[in-house]
Amino acid sequence: MLTRRDFIRAGAGLGIGAVTIPLLDACSGLAGGGGGSSSGGTTIEAAWWGGSDRAKRTQEVIKLFEKKNAKDKITASFSDIDPYFQKLNTEAAGGGLPDIIQLGGGYVPQYMHKGQLLDLTKYTDNGTIDVGDYDKGQLAQGQVDGKLYAVSNGGNMPSIIYNKTMIKKAGMPLPPADLTWESFATYVRQLREKLPKSAWPIDDASDGGAGDAFGVWVRQRRPESYTKDGKIAFTLADVQQWFAYWAGLRKANLITPGDVVAAEIQNTAADAAPIVQGKAAFTFAWSNFLGQYQILTKDELGMMRCPSGGKQAGDYVQASQFFSISSKSKAPDVAAKFIQFFEHDPAALKILGVERGVPASAKARGILKPSLKPYDALQVQFLTDNIAKCRAKTQLDPSNSAAVGEALQRASQSIALSHVSVAAAATKFMGDAEKALES
Repeated sequence: MLTRRDFIRAGAGLGIGAVTIPLLDACSGLAGGGGGSSSGGTTIEAAWWGGSDRAKRTQEVIKLFEKKNAKDKITASFSDIDPYFQKLNTEAAGGGLPDIIQLGGGYVPQYMHKGQLLDLTKYTDNGTIDVGDYDKGQLAQGQVDGKLYAVSNGGNMPSIIYNKTMIKKAGMPLPPADLTWESFATYVRQLREKLPKSAWPIDDASDGGAGDAFGVWVRQRRPESYTKDGKIAFTLADVQQWFAYWAGLRKANLITPGDVVAAEIQNTAADAAPIVQGKAAFTFAWSNFLGQYQILTKDELGMMRCPSGGKQAGDYVQASQFFSISSKSKAPDVAAKFIQFFEHDPAALKILGVERGVPASAKARGILKPSLKPYDALQVQFLTDNIAKCRAKTQLDPSNSAAVGEALQRASQSIALSHVSVAAAATKFMGDAEKALES
């Protein structure tokens, strides 16, 4: 279940306006995707959300693809997350989606059920898109009703990123790898006593944080966050216990205060994150954010699994985002060819790095590994070490799960900012969540 800051950070969204850039003159005149012919070749449109770093990497790969496929041209369209989906929804209503669309997991079934995505099984069967050595969990997350509609751009895991330098300066040992929720609270309580007053041990994640911490909590207690028919699988007691845990940390001054979190929600840029600004020693985040945070601070960052608890593992490897092809594309073969190039070409892989997550292809991971920065290599190693310890998701989140995340965020803020009781906030959230899934 993704909150807004969760989803944006999962996709490395940075604050930039909507941009559509024809990379070559031959691309001019194409609007709204759907493919077309240009100067005897084929032009398609690829759209994604994300920041300037992602845009630069993706455009370099597009140029490389065009260099190796002289008759194929690609128009790039990218923006921050909110304008991206606003534009996408408008284009979908008009029947003019871009040929290649970047989507998050919850959006795949939503767009598929509206008939807007192409079944990619034809291209995996004929070898145009090779998913033979893909992580099965990531591959399954792109499937709806047994058919493949989305190809993972990279995987990540819910994790905790921590500031090694800050902890060492405080004279504390680094956290052990096997903390429970209770022992994690004990550890940060000790850290609180040694940190300056301007910093807090943990960036408040009672709203789910930036790495589906609430989803991990729920899956430690329930098979999944949602039932197979798209209903919530957690109980009022689960939610009350979650909010009570964070309320206890808040009362002990162990988490960032409500006004800091509110500012963070308004400004989701990575450089505004408390862990980057030295305001928090720990933050719950998707694993692919290690590198994005590390390049913004001189302090050394580390990574660990979320605390254990409940009856089973709650963390999982998720496809951080996908590429899908519009069902209305007039050049789906070119779009499929580009997806294959994006996912497997050695030069493209080195350009892309792990900015979108760790590649789902085992061969791609092997190609990429020698060229990675130390913090990116740590991210790959983190997934490698823990993929067998976590528990794969067995179903996609329902299409309105983002609204559930938003309801969780509102309830969390009502406790932190308006002093609403845990019981009242939990009850309000349950009602809002059920209502969101009915719409």
